[in-house]
Amino acid sequence: MYTLLLISAILLIIAATDNFISMFTATSIILFVLSTVSLIFNLQTTVFLNIIIAINVITDLFVITIISYRLYQKAKVKANILIHLSAIILYITMIAINLFKIFDFYKYIIGMNLYLSLIVLSNLLGNFIIKHKKIATDFDYIVVLGGSMKGIELSELIKQRMIKSFSYYKTNKNIFIFSGGKSNGDIEESVAMKNFAVENNIQDTDILLEKLAMNTMQNIEYVRNLIQQQDENYNSKKVCVITNNFHAYRTKLICNKMKVNWTVIPAESNLNSKINTYLIELLAAIYLNIVLHITLLIIIATIIARFV
Repeated sequence: MYTLLLISAILLIIAATDNFISMFTATSIILFVLSTVSLIFNLQTTVFLNIIIAINVITDLFVITIISYRLYQKAKVKANILIHLSAIILYITMIAINLFKIFDFYKYIIGMNLYLSLIVLSNLLGNFIIKHKKIATDFDYIVVLGGSMKGIELSELIKQRMIKSFSYYKTNKNIFIFSGGKSNGDIEESVAMKNFAVENNIQDTDILLEKLAMNTMQNIEYVRNLIQQQDENYNSKKVCVITNNFHAYRTKLICNKMKVNWTVIPAESNLNSKINTYLIELLAAIYLNIVLHITLLIIIATIIARFV
């Protein structure tokens, strides 16, 4: 338990350093509380294990619900059905192992399941913090991230980002940066975004374009480079990044990874988009620190298995 307490304390420091916008937020908090309570009150192993199982089962049911919804959507177009069915079966199996302690090595599976559950909870908590965090209204640069297009038309999701960004615009006081290269449209996403902005009374002279980025990591990197080229006082400038709410958390994680202290502002999107993209965003967020996550998963699973 002392080892688990030490690991959770380190993860808590990492989360606090990033203002708790971290994939280790719930992981560090819950592990720290569990290990501390266990040491103080000398919890019986069965009580400790039952708490872990409760966390796992509740989180697994949540993930199954998300996957089932995606399966329903995919079944209508007959795409990726087998992948989603396999994922549902896997999570049902993990619930069975938690509840009925199937297999001799069930403790290791429960430990691995715990880490995965805490990662899911960290993702949910991070999204919650971004949504409810107090946001300033005065920025030097307003960055809007691009996305999918049809021909020369922006998707509804990108229009939602654009409309959100207009509320922060003050003529001749801040600069828009539209970021996005030519992906599945006929023109660059940033060019289409500029056209939409000009149609909505944004001055052409207040707009910069970043035309090369093909993913979020490149969005942040190329925009950072663009601002550095444009502004000698780059480090003192206030920058906000606007994207849809389901994408805001991972965007902030990327900002943290690239050491840019930018405010991420979530624009609203419909429930269907949030559900359909949740697991994709979660997996992409894990991939940002995949080696560290795999290492911690093995360590925590081993500690849990030895303790219980």
